[in-house]
Formats: sequence, C-alpha cells, structure tokens
Amino acid sequence: MTDTMLEVQGLSMHFPVLGGILHQKVGEIKAVDSVDFSLDSGKTLGIVGESGCGKTTVGKAIARLLLPTSGSIRFHGVDIAKLSDRTFKPFRGKIQMVFQDPSSSLNSRRRIGDLLLDPLRPNKIPMREKRRRALELLELVGLSGDNYYRYPHMLSGGQKQRIGIAKAVISNPELVILDEPTSALDVSIQAQIIELLQQIQNELQIAYIFISHNIILVRNVAQEVLVMYLGRVMEKGPADVIFTSPKHPYTIALLSSIPTLTDEEASLLPTKIHLAGETPPATKLPVGCRFAARCPFRMVKCDQTEPPLVEVGQQSVRCWLY
Repeated sequence: MTDTMLEVQGLSMHFPVLGGILHQKVGEIKAVDSVDFSLDSGKTLGIVGESGCGKTTVGKAIARLLLPTSGSIRFHGVDIAKLSDRTFKPFRGKIQMVFQDPSSSLNSRRRIGDLLLDPLRPNKIPMREKRRRALELLELVGLSGDNYYRYPHMLSGGQKQRIGIAKAVISNPELVILDEPTSALDVSIQAQIIELLQQIQNELQIAYIFISHNIILVRNVAQEVLVMYLGRVMEKGPADVIFTSPKHPYTIALLSSIPTLTDEEASLLPTKIHLAGETPPATKLPVGCRFAARCPFRMVKCDQTEPPLVEVGQQSVRCWLY
C-alpha cells in the first residue's frame, strides 16, 4: 500500500502587472494555472518544460516560499497552503529545497559548519549532537570533515551543490524540491550529483520533486512526469510511458530537440516535431490552447477553446487531438 504524501489540487500562482503613474494593476501573469498532481513517500516526481513554464514557481509554492493564489497543497492531509507562518513552522523542516545556483544559495561570509547547523537551531538538541549530525552529512555527500571549517568560496561548484544537498537533508525532511540541481555544473559533475541524490533517497527514503528542462535527465530519476507549458500541465504520466509513447505535440517536440537520442530511441517517437513561432507573452495568453501558435497540428478549435486534461491510456493529455 502506497502512502500519498503530497496532493496538489488546482494550484495557481498569479502575479499582478502594475502600470501607470499610480502603479495600479493593469494585467496579470498566470505563472501557474490550476495544476494537479500527487506524490507518494520515497518517490520522485519530475517537472519539465522550457524556461518560464512555471515549474520553479510550483516548487516554491510547495516549499511555502510563495503563497499560492488559489488551490490546495495537502501534505499528509494537511492543507499547508492555508496555514499561517506560525502554524506552518512544524512543517518547515519536513519540506526543503535545493536551488539551481549553489554559489548564490550559500552565504559566502559564513563557514560551512554554521550553514549546515542553521536548520537545526530551532531544535533543542545539544550542540555536540548537532555537530555530529553535520559531520555525518558531510560524509554522506562525499566530503571530508575538514570542509566544516571552510567558506563556500573555497569549494568548487560541485562541492557547493553537495553542501546545498546536505543542508537540505540535515533536518530529516520527507520531501526535497530540487530546482535544476545540476544545470550549473559540468556534465561529469552532474552525473555525480544525480548518483548522490539517488543514494540519499535510497538511504533516507526521501521523496523528490525534480525540476528540470532536461526531459532525459528527468526520465532517469523520476517515476512520474509533468510536462508544463505557460503555467499549464500539458501531459503527465509514468516517466517511461511519457518517454516511449508521448502524446502531446509539445512533449514530442521536447524529445525531438535532444541531440543525444540514439537511432533506436528516436524511432520510438511518433514523429519528430521542430517548433516554430514564438511563445505567447505571459501577460496575453491566448483564449484557446496556449501551445496552438507553435503546434504543427493546429486546428480552428485550438484557437477558440482551451482543451481539458483527458485520460489517454496511462497518461493525461491536454490536446484536442484526443
């Protein structure tokens, strides 16, 4: 029996656009628009899409770095989106986030040991026990205890990201949101970080939300995948199914753009799609399908009405082709 840790329903994040002399609201950016998904304990959900699709905003809303405009975020049945900062405090250690740029996410003026101890400061644990835990985490992420007394600028990019991961898991979280955790690193270092994340997940049984623009990378680490475009989920389903049998033209286009596909992998695609046209501005979304302007299968209906998310086999797809 699976334990559904996280249930997200109707999650929306809208930002006002201010203009004029009085800085009044003249528009709205729908960064995330009615997103639904669930995540079981110890599993990984991948969220993929181009820059500006809303995937990072979803992660920040779940981590309560942003308060959603509407929708529910149920963590073990408790809607944390409705909690005040005070009542959310007991949950903060259970939901952590690893950011894209390890250099900007670590305070360069503080020692690594102090940074690692920050999440433990509210806990009434003896300092000796906290330091022991920090040294254990350094070893877990493949770094020596000497790094406890160093500053971030003394470390490489890969080492900084390992510190970021250690900082995220030191409070024994149940969910870690990984926002492009390898995109700022060299390819060889990326593989090491992915292997480390999988090792930590196996040892600590942590659930991940893995956010990336690299759909191949997500396929290798996630069991379920959400494909987003302009704030909407265009397709979701099991990772292997999404990769071997993509339904939405946008998903197929993402896979078609990957230069590392072997001939065998490329033959699995229904067809290759190379996108043309421009992405509509977030302040002026089309009435119909948000992907219509770039879709090679565009129909009159696509410009008139936005398609719903419908079940097609093991996937859910937002497209009038189904």
